[in-house]
Amino acid sequence: MGKIFFVITIDTECDRSASWRASNPLTFRSVLEGIPERLQPLFRAFEAKPTYLISAEVLESARCVETLASLAGDYELGTHLHGAYVEPQKMYENYAGTETSELACFYDEALEAAKIETLTKLFEDTFGFAPRSYRAGRFGAGANTIRVLEGLGYRVDTSVTPHVCWEDPAGRVDFTDAPEQPYFPDLHDLIRHGNSTVLELPVSIIRHPWRSEVVNKVIQKARMGFVTKLSDRFLGPIWLRPSFSAAEQMTRLIEEYLERYRKNAYVVLNMMFHSMEIVPNASPYATTEQDCQRLLLRIRRVLEFCTGSGIEFVTLSDLHARFSRVSIGSSDA
Repeated sequence: MGKIFFVITIDTECDRSASWRASNPLTFRSVLEGIPERLQPLFRAFEAKPTYLISAEVLESARCVETLASLAGDYELGTHLHGAYVEPQKMYENYAGTETSELACFYDEALEAAKIETLTKLFEDTFGFAPRSYRAGRFGAGANTIRVLEGLGYRVDTSVTPHVCWEDPAGRVDFTDAPEQPYFPDLHDLIRHGNSTVLELPVSIIRHPWRSEVVNKVIQKARMGFVTKLSDRFLGPIWLRPSFSAAEQMTRLIEEYLERYRKNAYVVLNMMFHSMEIVPNASPYATTEQDCQRLLLRIRRVLEFCTGSGIEFVTLSDLHARFSRVSIGSSDA
């Protein structure tokens, strides 16, 4: 078994409602209280190194910036694009009660590039250094995205969700056949190996082990209704995501990855969630304090498992140099 790395990627945004609209009035409890008082102390206890991927509305809040710049412990700050909040063609000036439903990969290439450039400059002007890690809002990334990130000096993108196809009125973002392990993508096809200098680090997701080809065919024919809902709940992909999966499911996913990629020089696990999920009534996933504590306990149990298994905690950009020194094989599932 080669080296095993664990990254924690957190979409860092304003508080949300049960329908994913921005809070009204606009609040940032998860950034101002949840991250410094709940998340970062937990990570420090295990010497974990989270990467906070920051949306524009957070970068525009002086209090949020001050909080994120002064956290105790090791961590990385990167960017997270919700195009509706970023020039050019910014949709809102007052974010309260708004939704960010657009997938940036469906903008024309020039507009997506301009929005990522605006967000990147906002980050640089705010923190005084360039971001090196990125995730597209709603995982809406494509080949254009990688070309833009490469031109801006980014090292890592973490927008790909293997085994998942995102449906949107503008089109489909199909990551069904994407690799599960890090790779340098093709500049014209995000889910294929290629020669980009940007490392793609997918969210850790596996197809449910009980999901047979027969079930797949039934699901493909039943795009709506009971069968689809049932399949999503019980037979859909399993995420390394505490709002979606119990601690036992996440540790089984880790064990499956370690077995599947035991011949690799490096094995990488990528846990993701949103900052808003660790304070009550700021997301659809945690409406009560009990919900938040359940999620934090799931995170703790995964960190304990990693520590007991000799897994090393790293930030997103830490991995770029590691992978640029090794040949990435084609054993990804």
